Amino acid sequence: MATMIPITKEYAKGHSGFVIYNYIAEKKNVTIEQAQKEMKEKFDIPKEEVITFFEEALQSGILSLRVGYYKFQKGI
Repeated sequence: MATMIPITKEYAKGHSGFVIYNYIAEKKNVTIEQAQKEMKEKFDIPKEEVITFFEEALQSGILSLRVGYYKFQKGI
């Protein structure tokens, strides 16, 4: 069960890692292009920050790379 909490664009920019993490956690499968587009439209988070987050998430094991998309690893 997901709970939606409204935030301002200023908060999202200051806490972009938190916002991106929660975004990918609610998705079953996500592409980096999809995440970049939605983060820019909804929260004005630059594409570079999304790429950096994905790289760090892959290295730490939060995300796993599949053919054509990323999958969130629950419980890590």
